[in-house]
Amino acid sequence: MKRDKKIIAMTITDKIVELVDKEAERLALNRSNFVEYVLRKYFGLIPTEGSAKIDDNLINETGGSRQ
Repeated sequence: MKRDKKIIAMTITDKIVELVDKEAERLALNRSNFVEYVLRKYFGLIPTEGSAKIDDNLINETGGSRQ
């Protein structure tokens, strides 16, 4: 039973990483910058000093590419 839960957790993690990578690529961002963008946009995270500066205006929400 424990092994089954571990496999399920690994599968879910793999799917999340796959989705993050896909969306990051669509927006022309690396994984770290994309995660920071999502945290800032949807959860109000304030970028810390030294973090990537991502201009929301450069991200085309519908087309998904940086201009």
